[in-house]
Amino acid sequence: MKTLISLLALSLSTVALADGFKCEQREHAVNLQVYNKTQATAGTRNVAVMILSDATVAHGRKTIASFTADKSTVRSTGGTSYVAKVDLRVSESNRSGENVLGTKLGQIKEIRVNVAHSYASTSVDGEQFDGSLTVVKRNGTSETMDITCERYLKN
Repeated sequence: MKTLISLLALSLSTVALADGFKCEQREHAVNLQVYNKTQATAGTRNVAVMILSDATVAHGRKTIASFTADKSTVRSTGGTSYVAKVDLRVSESNRSGENVLGTKLGQIKEIRVNVAHSYASTSVDGEQFDGSLTVVKRNGTSETMDITCERYLKN
């Protein structure tokens, strides 16, 4: 019995609760969600998925693209900075005609997100942070917009 309890305690200690950010860019009605990995062995401050959606589209069709660490289309670049690589060969990001900040997804090389948050400080679910969303186009130009982010912590 003691062995079973010890194994259960060890397995629970390697799983963290979900956390990340829910961001929006109001002028262009773009929503962005970033969720970190939940397995301690994978690093719970490393991004797992980034989801880009259009707030003006009907329910069920809002998602423009999603990027996952498993498919190497999103990565953390330190703290709360994230880079998503638009790869039209990956089904989750191949809707090339969708608009992101006035640019068709097919013309975008990368989407960069920076949230003004430090994991060194304590934050609570729903706490607001400023951030930026940068779209890097395939022709080398880029556009940056301010975003507002809300901390997401699953209880």
